[in-house]
Amino acid sequence: MQDIGLSNAAFSNVVGIIYDCALDPDVWPEALREVCRLSSFAAGRICVTHFPSRSVRLHQYCNYDPAWIEVAVKGYWDEIAEFWASIPNRMTRPLDEPMCVTRDVPRFATNESRYFREWLRPRGIIDAAWLMVLRERDRIGSISLSRHESAGAVTDRDLRVIGLLAPHLRRAATISDVLNMQTCKVGTFESAFDLLRAGVLFVDRDCKIIHANQAARAMLEKRSPIQSVHGELKTQMTQTAAAVKKAVAVVTEAAIGRTGIGVPVPQSDGGPAYIHVLPLMTGDTRPRLAPRACAALFVTVKEGGVGSPAEAIAAVFDLSPAQMRILRGLLAGRAPAEIAEDLGRATPTVRSHLANIYAKTGTACQSGVIRLAAQLVSPAGLAPDAW
Repeated sequence: MQDIGLSNAAFSNVVGIIYDCALDPDVWPEALREVCRLSSFAAGRICVTHFPSRSVRLHQYCNYDPAWIEVAVKGYWDEIAEFWASIPNRMTRPLDEPMCVTRDVPRFATNESRYFREWLRPRGIIDAAWLMVLRERDRIGSISLSRHESAGAVTDRDLRVIGLLAPHLRRAATISDVLNMQTCKVGTFESAFDLLRAGVLFVDRDCKIIHANQAARAMLEKRSPIQSVHGELKTQMTQTAAAVKKAVAVVTEAAIGRTGIGVPVPQSDGGPAYIHVLPLMTGDTRPRLAPRACAALFVTVKEGGVGSPAEAIAAVFDLSPAQMRILRGLLAGRAPAEIAEDLGRATPTVRSHLANIYAKTGTACQSGVIRLAAQLVSPAGLAPDAW
């Protein structure tokens, strides 16, 4: 982490706090405070909104006055809603790519915005960063960070810090969503996990199964979407099994990065399912859940269609946000020059990214990547623009 002026130990400590949020949402204020400290932001908030019920499943924040938040939302709701609607590519933007308001939606950080002019600027807030951490058909989760004028303008270094923390924040939010935002206590974790529809397994560094909840045992018995081979967790595709094993075997939690978030594990009938990997090495609660385990795996069956094939490939092969942008164009059938034009990049840069994508995925051409996407994600239920 030398490129952001931070020791590996300090970064790992923050990642450990973030992962504790997966099992205890009440830890989010502490995690957000650490994110703000590392990236020079003044306050932070995480919110998961469920569209059908118009309800908030999770709302935690740090360094904000609760009354301030309530008045701000009620008094400026229409303008805030307009802001969210104007975020460029908000539903296709790579999940681990932070956005800076003054750079990406500049008019909302000027006197054109009543919310900014009347509410934020008088309190010294001059900018904000935003990161989507959960994106489902019926709900989204985001983290917003407020910048105070005393810290000066948002720098590339600040956004890089958020970008490095982004996959960890997303992992914690995703697993917390699987757990319905409930706190998991050590003394009752077995009975609590047995109530979940998601499969939960605790595994050692070699992916040997130590404990499986009721839903996971049913999946193992059906051998779909997971199976046990001599006690080791396997999936129907060698690529996804390797991705899960790679995520489980990390030496330090901070090194896991994007690997093991939303790894696609198609079921025997072609239906979609995903595995999320949560390291258990540090923190207060996580190591005590299963002392011999180094990771918890959450296996979820996707309902109402599947996610983006680009996200599936990125999850299995650990693609960066930049590579994922190139991949979307590739899966859409665009030529390198067309992708370069679409993204405002130089064609040689796009070709360099393509070479890295081919190397990571073990493919040699565009058609090979498209075939791989079809294997990872069942075509059934794909949205027309999912590719």
